[in-house]
Amino acid sequence: MAPKSTLQPPTEPLPGFPTMKPPSPLKRKRSKGHGRKSATKAPTRTFTTPGEFAAMINWLEIASNFKIVVGGAAKDAKMKSGQLLKKVDGLKQLMNHVNATCCSGWDAKTVKNRYDGWITRHVTPVVYKKTKKEAQATGFGLTNNDEEKEIRTIEEKLECMCPQYVRLDRLFGERFNVKPLATTEVGIVVDKDGEKGKEVDGEVEEDAESCENSESDEGAEDVEDSGDEENGENSEDGNEDTEFESCDEDQDEVVLVGATRGTVRGVKEAITPQATQDEAELFSVDKNDSEYNDYEYDPIPSPTRKKRQVPPKSKATKSTLSKAKLSAKSPISDTQIKASITASSSSSSKKMDFSTAFNYAQAAKNEILQKAISEKAAVKHEKLRFEETKWREERDDKKAVLALKSEQQKKELEMTEKRQFFDMAMALSKEAGISFGDAAKAIRDGLF
Repeated sequence: MAPKSTLQPPTEPLPGFPTMKPPSPLKRKRSKGHGRKSATKAPTRTFTTPGEFAAMINWLEIASNFKIVVGGAAKDAKMKSGQLLKKVDGLKQLMNHVNATCCSGWDAKTVKNRYDGWITRHVTPVVYKKTKKEAQATGFGLTNNDEEKEIRTIEEKLECMCPQYVRLDRLFGERFNVKPLATTEVGIVVDKDGEKGKEVDGEVEEDAESCENSESDEGAEDVEDSGDEENGENSEDGNEDTEFESCDEDQDEVVLVGATRGTVRGVKEAITPQATQDEAELFSVDKNDSEYNDYEYDPIPSPTRKKRQVPPKSKATKSTLSKAKLSAKSPISDTQIKASITASSSSSSKKMDFSTAFNYAQAAKNEILQKAISEKAAVKHEKLRFEETKWREERDDKKAVLALKSEQQKKELEMTEKRQFFDMAMALSKEAGISFGDAAKAIRDGLF
């Protein structure tokens, strides 16, 4: 039995399964016209490898080296001859360290370009700063994409976003927040003499006249506006607003509110018994002083007001009154109400339409994913079935070969037995002088 031919994979697409597009040929860049010279020309530019970048960070993690490159190495340092505290000297040391660690052929120009281009212009302001901003944002964590990439911890995600992130954060983490988040302004302290003195932190002196000219008018206007808004009208005279008077320079700066023309009455009558002695001295006014003889000082009225009792109303009167008020005094017309209702209904309908469209899109997306998964499973199943049939046919071929070999061995054994029988019969016939047939018969019967 001859062995079967090996099973070949199908060349035509199977029915009911998607066809795979052949891979597109590689697109090579067009030659620049240098001919064979471009193939033998050595590359003029190389890139910083991860090992070289790690070696640079290893060297920068030493505090003295970091100060030499960034600045501040000569601060509080004892001056000695032969000190190498300049940035050029630091870059030379960095070059020697990288060349010794990574077997690189850097020179002074290369190490300067690599440091300026890779760390100061690329890594720290772009990659590292963006990663740090995202890490400090609310809701930063692992996503489904991270799980698909087999990222299990936050540290692995930060390392994937920015190589050597932890080490860069130790070096440059405290050097980016140059501008503070918030600033506060210190106010000016008023002395007892009525003059504005020094600031607490700024140590800036201002003259009393300049302060009074710049701020007294603004303060008076603000207080006048507030008094008019609270009372709703001017003073009793009709033409004069509420007047303000200040004490002498020897006394503390005090603003008197509510002064009206009339008979003289001291401010002591307005002071409550609970007022302290300092407050009484502060608000005391001499009656014999001619400057205040034409003014009367009334106490500030209390803001409390008794509520007027309203008789209870029935539900019918309340509803009719509310309708009448809405119809008579309501600033919103019926057209505006209808427009707002239609706008709200249209917005709600738009939200419903958007939600339904979103649900349909999600369903279509899930259906496409399921279809793709089923197609992949079908292709995988077809491959497994093809491999199984191929294995079975190979097994049958091996069995056929073994059976053929065993049959040939049996035939050879029978031929050897026949040859031995023929030789024995010939020898017996010669010795006994009998015929070959009688000798063969005697051997079969077991006589010899």
